[in-house]
Amino acid sequence: MAKLPVIPEHAPHIERAIHTALSGRRRKELAGAPSVLRMSAAGDCERNLWAGLNDIPEDKEIEPRILALFDHGNAIEVHVIRLLRLSGRNVIDVDPGTNDQFELVDFDGKEVGHIDGKIETGSRPTNRHLSLLEIKSANTKQFNMLLELGYVAWKPTYASQIQKYMGNADLPDALVIVYCKDDSRIHAERILYDPVAFFNLRGKAHRIIESTELLNRPPEAKSQYCKFCKYCNRNQWCWAPTTGANFDD
Repeated sequence: MAKLPVIPEHAPHIERAIHTALSGRRRKELAGAPSVLRMSAAGDCERNLWAGLNDIPEDKEIEPRILALFDHGNAIEVHVIRLLRLSGRNVIDVDPGTNDQFELVDFDGKEVGHIDGKIETGSRPTNRHLSLLEIKSANTKQFNMLLELGYVAWKPTYASQIQKYMGNADLPDALVIVYCKDDSRIHAERILYDPVAFFNLRGKAHRIIESTELLNRPPEAKSQYCKFCKYCNRNQWCWAPTTGANFDD
């Protein structure tokens, strides 16, 4: 008599429990968090940023699977810092004044940012200095695109983020590390502080904070289904007929 195949005992309740915990944690974080601008979102659509600052809810909750990806990204940051230290780099990932993550504050606390850390750079003792440390992760497709384009052209919103960080932290440059999640390749790139870019980004933040009326959509927002708007977390709200929109000419 033929031997019956062994049927694997799947345990989907494990994934469901993890997803439930992740969603619950995010709801608690949002419930206790003040409405502020995040420097990490400095390059995002200012209409959407204005909506978040004014407590307009997102169309729907972030999927638990995406929350798990975010959590994975945090774990990769810890891993990369450990590797940098192993290579002999001096990394400061905790603010000695607070014994917590470095926090940046602007506009009397209405704009807040948290950086991955600071790292000592410079090839000679005479030019050693502290630089911003920024760590990202990417899959193979995105990583290969990064190698072809360079960091700034690869993700302009990431480039805006680090310019805001450098300006507020008074750092002359940034060392960005991108870790490939699929094969552990590591890309490192130095980005110089651009005072003009920082000035423009700070002006954008000021405009969002001070505006009492809904801001116009940016020129890139051609339609609800265009590349710029398609994946926005307030797409339905922004393009709804009832939204008090000031339509572009």
